[in-house]
Amino acid sequence: MSDDCVLLTQSILIRGLTMKQYNVLVDISLKLNYLRNCAVEKTPFVKSTDKKHFKKINFKPIINKVKEEFKMEYSFIQAHLANAAIKKHVESFNGYIELKNKKIDGKYDQKVNPPKKHENYRLHNIIIPKESITSSKKKLREGFIELPLSRNYKKLLESKNCRPRIKIPENIRDKKIIQVEIIPINNGKMFKANFTYEAEKEPLDLDKNKIMGIDPGVNNFATIVTTEGPHVQLWTGEN
Repeated sequence: MSDDCVLLTQSILIRGLTMKQYNVLVDISLKLNYLRNCAVEKTPFVKSTDKKHFKKINFKPIINKVKEEFKMEYSFIQAHLANAAIKKHVESFNGYIELKNKKIDGKYDQKVNPPKKHENYRLHNIIIPKESITSSKKKLREGFIELPLSRNYKKLLESKNCRPRIKIPENIRDKKIIQVEIIPINNGKMFKANFTYEAEKEPLDLDKNKIMGIDPGVNNFATIVTTEGPHVQLWTGEN
């Protein structure tokens, strides 16, 4: 991505799915949750050379372990989707390791817990990376993306019409979409889609001589200080 671009995200509720398409979406979310739990099981704690701290881990060996030891489960998820879910878990684990090391050094005093397995009925976010989005330029031109499915999973479908389709918002159809994350709401009663896309930076006409400082308070909500006037205390969100 060039320095002239930024990443923006637009959210929409997913509408217009048939019951069969909705069921596929739920099923893939459940399968991803199971695969993520497999990744939790195979994620090791590795000591650093000082025998005191812990090392962050690379997501690729975890993907390989899950792929080898849970071959059937992995085969029913399209590879990019499966890898994205495992990678997200590893990022969470490494965040935990970073806090744990700070706690060991006395620089963090809060309790830290490693990522744990989720309940079997929990739905997992479906992360569709750029590689899967751009695989069908024809569908992108038509204004939608299809949920990527593995060959093994496609064999289970009654017809191609069972495959979920997500409409791309009209205002970003000409943008370069980087990722789509499908998020279950109320454990699957509905789904929303977050479209992350590239956009050119808009020049901001700012006066650099005017500055505002915001200090979150203990007894008050916040104190705001500007270069143009007296300070203002916010108590309940009102001046």
